[in-house]
Parts: sequence; structure tokens; C-alpha cells
Amino acid sequence: MRYAATTAAALLGGFLGLAQGGYWCERLCDALETYWAHRQ
Repeated sequence: MRYAATTAAALLGGFLGLAQGGYWCERLCDALETYWAHRQ
């Protein structure tokens, strides 16, 4: 039962992550681009 609950929580978290994925991906991609730009 605990395994099922963990799986459900992971799926729910993944779904919520996708819902806001556009925003967070943009933030992450901006941060990575800035990081790489400063390294070169």
C-alpha cells in the first residue's frame, strides 16, 4: 500500500511539475545559459 501511495504522489508531483514546467524550464534554461556564458 505504501508503494502505491508513493507512486501516486510521484505521479501527482510530476503532473503538477508539468503544469508549471514551462515557467521552471525557462528559469532553468536561463540559468544554464548564463552559467555557460560566464564559463567561456
